Amino acid sequence: EYMTDLVMPLLQNAINKMLWRFIWFNDKEAKNVKDGGVITDNVDLKYFTLNDGLFKRIFAITAAASLQRVTIAANAKTTKAEQRSALYTKGVATGIMDAMIAQKSPKLGAKENVSFKMTEAFAEALRWDLKQCNQGDMVYTEAKDGVKLSKYAGYDVVILPIWDQMIAEYEDLGATYNKPHRVILCAKDDLLAGTGSK
Repeated sequence: EYMTDLVMPLLQNAINKMLWRFIWFNDKEAKNVKDGGVITDNVDLKYFTLNDGLFKRIFAITAAASLQRVTIAANAKTTKAEQRSALYTKGVATGIMDAMIAQKSPKLGAKENVSFKMTEAFAEALRWDLKQCNQGDMVYTEAKDGVKLSKYAGYDVVILPIWDQMIAEYEDLGATYNKPHRVILCAKDDLLAGTGSK
């Protein structure tokens, strides 16, 4: 019972957390904040430099293709409190979502299983904004492992609190977080991850 009830759940949680970090947050060139990077000081870099995760790849793609990027101005604020409060202005969060839909590439528009994936912090601001704009509420459905599901403008929305947790733990710059509000509009097949056989 000790192994089943205590050890195994803790081990499974640690493995899940490791996989989320590998797939999304890793960066072969990662540096701690004190050295000019974005990884929280005192966090061991060896956990991040095994591979390049999806966020690094996505940031590179959108940096090179500006029409595929919608800037979230709140991310550039100079304190954590301002990063949060900047989204709570009427029309900001819904404006970001609508711009992403309007600017999506024709290739993406032709694909199936296109959905939004976002941090919980952004989802809460979006939910607030929908009410301010008299567009109703964003109803959440609980999935598993803390993931929540919803809808926006006909698109599925996947809310990922694990992103918020990892940004707070691993990308704490001190006065601010590194891009605490993240939203991706993509097809399921665009986010493939795997491991080598050796």
